[in-house]
Amino acid sequence: MTLFKKFVEYKSSETGEKPEKSFASLGECMGRFVPRCTDPDVKTRLMAMESIEACLFINHVLETSGDQEGYVLQPPAQLQPAPELRRRMVTEEIHIQFGLVHQLSTVISSLLSAAELSPFLNKVHKCNSLSLSRSLLSLTST
Repeated sequence: MTLFKKFVEYKSSETGEKPEKSFASLGECMGRFVPRCTDPDVKTRLMAMESIEACLFINHVLETSGDQEGYVLQPPAQLQPAPELRRRMVTEEIHIQFGLVHQLSTVISSLLSAAELSPFLNKVHKCNSLSLSRSLLSLTST
């Protein structure tokens, strides 16, 4: 997040029209990250949650800064629970992980536009299908 803020501060010194008004393909990106939030590897889970938080923050900055000079670096109120969810995601208890992902889904759904919901759901479904296929393949090969 610190690197992102420094980049935005650098970019905000530039004048003229901003080329991006929102995070392109945000729904698809979220759909790639969400399944990783219950990965067996704790580092992968934490990186996935941090990536989700960063992408949602970037999208918020782009959407709220459109016509203004510079960028608004205030995170949206909906992202407030994200750091605590990420902190608790170190647990190995799978039912707690799924509960945390459920809470994270409310954060995502509050910040994802209606146009991005379909790509989000399609990508989650595709990622879960691939993961399930790999799991079944490994089970049948043993």
